Amino acid sequence: MADIPPVPTSMQMLARINEALAESGLSEPKTVRDPLPLFRELLQDWYLCQELPAGEYTDEQAIASLLEQQTAVELQAALRGIFNEAMQLSNAHGTLSIWTRRELDQELRRLQSLVEQAQQQRAAGGY
Repeated sequence: MADIPPVPTSMQMLARINEALAESGLSEPKTVRDPLPLFRELLQDWYLCQELPAGEYTDEQAIASLLEQQTAVELQAALRGIFNEAMQLSNAHGTLSIWTRRELDQELRRLQSLVEQAQQQRAAGGY
């Protein structure tokens, strides 16, 4: 019969949980949990995944660059996905309120209008 590992004590379990929180960055007091900064951080991470240098582009520049790689519809869908993720995380953290939801909505609308403007500029420029 195989040796059954001993059941960890409550202190060992707590130590494992604390270690996992530390590894994930969630134990730090400056963990981003407010909806708008969280959304901005997720957006910056997404820019990095799209191979845009971190912090070197404004949203306008990033969107113009991304429109060279993907369609406006794809870009709008990606922005909506980031928005939804920020909403879910903020709701889970208990930081989502009517006011913070409005701030997120305004930021999403601002970014979507930037996509529309950049697309119009591309169309007017004959790209």
